[in-house]
Amino acid sequence: MADLDAIVRRLAATPPASRLDDELDELDDLDDEPKSDPRLARIAELLLEAPRRDDEFSTFHRLSLLLPDAQHTSADAPAAEWANAAARARVKVRMGYTFEPFRHALAAELAGAPKEPWSTWLEDPLYATWKQDAPLLTGWKRVEGRLRIERPRPTGEPREHMIASVGKVGMSGKSYWAVISDGGGELCLHDEDMAALERAYDRDRHSFGGHTLASPAKLPGHAIADVVVAARADRVESFAAALFDAADKAFASTTVAPLVEMLEQRPAFEGWWFVQALVGRTAGHDLVANESAIAAIEEHIGETTLVLHVQPPQFVGADGVALELARGERTFAVFIDGYGTAQVNDGTTWHPIAQPENPSELVAEAEQHFGVQDFEAALDALDRALALDGVDPTAYFHRGNALHALDRVDEALDAFTVAATKLEGEARRHALSNVGTCLVQLGRHAEAIEHHRKTAEELSDDAEAWYGLSLSLVKANRYEESIEAGKRTLALDEQHGLQHYTIACAYALRGDSEAAIAHVASALAVAPELRDDMEADEDFASLRDNLAFRRLFAN
Repeated sequence: MADLDAIVRRLAATPPASRLDDELDELDDLDDEPKSDPRLARIAELLLEAPRRDDEFSTFHRLSLLLPDAQHTSADAPAAEWANAAARARVKVRMGYTFEPFRHALAAELAGAPKEPWSTWLEDPLYATWKQDAPLLTGWKRVEGRLRIERPRPTGEPREHMIASVGKVGMSGKSYWAVISDGGGELCLHDEDMAALERAYDRDRHSFGGHTLASPAKLPGHAIADVVVAARADRVESFAAALFDAADKAFASTTVAPLVEMLEQRPAFEGWWFVQALVGRTAGHDLVANESAIAAIEEHIGETTLVLHVQPPQFVGADGVALELARGERTFAVFIDGYGTAQVNDGTTWHPIAQPENPSELVAEAEQHFGVQDFEAALDALDRALALDGVDPTAYFHRGNALHALDRVDEALDAFTVAATKLEGEARRHALSNVGTCLVQLGRHAEAIEHHRKTAEELSDDAEAWYGLSLSLVKANRYEESIEAGKRTLALDEQHGLQHYTIACAYALRGDSEAAIAHVASALAVAPELRDDMEADEDFASLRDNLAFRRLFAN
């Protein structure tokens, strides 16, 4: 049995910036702890005080599994259990599930739970909008080559938003959609247009896994799905046209084969968008037909009678839709669920559809595997993605990360090298840095130095590029050059703890104790999490008996 009091004391005694360094292995032994134990919420609060970092998802995911889910909490549960459920909602926000607390708050409200832990969401003006009993997807139409979506407002007239561009933003292994709108900045903005973001959205921006997205506090909980489908209206219409063309052929031949062939040739995600266009979800989680979207595809129906069944009892699937396509006495049933999985029934039996894999979905799958540190599964998904699209730079970059995590450094080097030739901007800089790291780890120091030197010359105002060069030089025992490159790093970022550490190593190995100790002190001041590594580093063996050095680690 894990000692929850010990975990709370340890985290409380640790500065917030270092709390996520704690492996918290005890969390794996807490399955039997009562869901109402207030110490679980206290652990959550202490971890939520820590600054965000790229590798935090798995820690918060493990913690969320220990806390109660409001949607499955009994109405007569003790107040402490409902308080812990609210803590879980805050953890889910940290994980990137921005609007999930609205669902949890609604469950708490309907159960008559104490309101205080949920006041943040219950008092949010968007909560009233979010829980409106309205279809998930509202009407959309084309205007001057672009799309408009119409959002209901709690009061007043509906407001239209013009979609200028749409992009996919990866957040903690998930995908959210952001959009630039000229309708007053009430929708999230595409993160590539930072100037527009800052003009239209007067809020702090939050960073998730290296991607930046406007705080979505003004965004209704279901608006993201509206944007997804509206922005893909052309794909929805294209899928509808192909479906009913195949239906014409099926009716003419009295065989299901044309429908099966059509569905096997279309990417699964198009079927998913088609389903999302036809079906909405009410605040009570009931699926409803979306009349606006159905009207938009009616021109493709032709002589076919279309009957839409939402959640029919004989079907199983997420957001499942069954389409009855009828002409005369002949009927075909096409079932597509929310994952894009399809089946066709010819009146006698179901014919499953062999859907082709989609490269972008496989990359997203790999990102989810990274979140739980299943690097073998991530590598498998990335290899399948590259088999379908051999030029996807993101897949090569992630493949390098997976291989590196599996200690297959030589293969990781090849993947990062390819990624660096295809990526741009910040992503390319990360790939170049990883190439140099792999070369150093493989003992190819001359190549590493040459690579980092070229990178630093190309990215002369990038502190990380000069740090990479400094590190590769000290590994090759070229201390003077390492120190000079390190000074270039610190000129760009004087708070670079790892660079102070590297310069300290170079000075210590060169025999300059005073300079080495000064940079050790600077490293500990800006990056105290380096303390244990520096204290044990054999590069400082010559300083072990130095009183000033020992004092730095005495406390």
